[in-house]
Amino acid sequence: MTIKGGWGKARVGDINAYFKARCADQIFNIPENEGNKIPRLNSNYADVEIEGQYDLGQHLSLGLAVGIPIIKSDQAIWYFGSGSEIQSIEMKARSTVYLPVRLNLYYKLQVSPKIELFVGGGLGIYPASMTYSYLGRVDVNSHLPLGLHAGGGVKINLNNRISLVLDGEYRLARITNFKGQKVIGNIVYKGTLWYFKVRYLGSDIWWDDLEIAEEAPQEDPFGERFYKDQRRAILDLSGFSIRAGLSFRI
Repeated sequence: MTIKGGWGKARVGDINAYFKARCADQIFNIPENEGNKIPRLNSNYADVEIEGQYDLGQHLSLGLAVGIPIIKSDQAIWYFGSGSEIQSIEMKARSTVYLPVRLNLYYKLQVSPKIELFVGGGLGIYPASMTYSYLGRVDVNSHLPLGLHAGGGVKINLNNRISLVLDGEYRLARITNFKGQKVIGNIVYKGTLWYFKVRYLGSDIWWDDLEIAEEAPQEDPFGERFYKDQRRAILDLSGFSIRAGLSFRI
């Protein structure tokens, strides 16, 4: 059994772009300050996991790892125009990855009695949810949240039962297909969380936008909005981790 932890970094993606667009000073020419912060869910996180391994031979082993939840949250004040006045809405964003589970295949090479090098990779499952508020509350959960990862490291034997482990890895995990609901007062909208860019009639600015709907927006019947780049919203966990820990022989 191996217990290891360290520092990780993820791209996050669409929800950060969404909030940046809504707090951008180019819309109402309001500078970013303590009362008007552009929110960004922090891309850094603590990467901690417990892994059990089963030897398949002299050089190969199979590992099953379970990580701790990854939680990111932020809030911001969005200023918007209402007639001749500028008003504000507090927006809160939160994303959670619940108990990521990863299956690994390792190749090991013993370079000395105390030092073992290894490389490996595999498939990860990252069940995730996102919530945010903007003229209503949006709550969504991911479906089929799969990702890939690869990396390597070194294991240093401290004695017959305990080893020091140092490793690093890269992940390709773009979690998509979020489904859920948006609640505005007593009205509930259900569907898929879509990302797209929208431009309003008379403006040359394209906003990053997120919306709950059965289908991605294509055309405004009133001709006041124009859409492009429609796709399912992504929580991008792609990035890298650096960890250290201890391996126990049971």
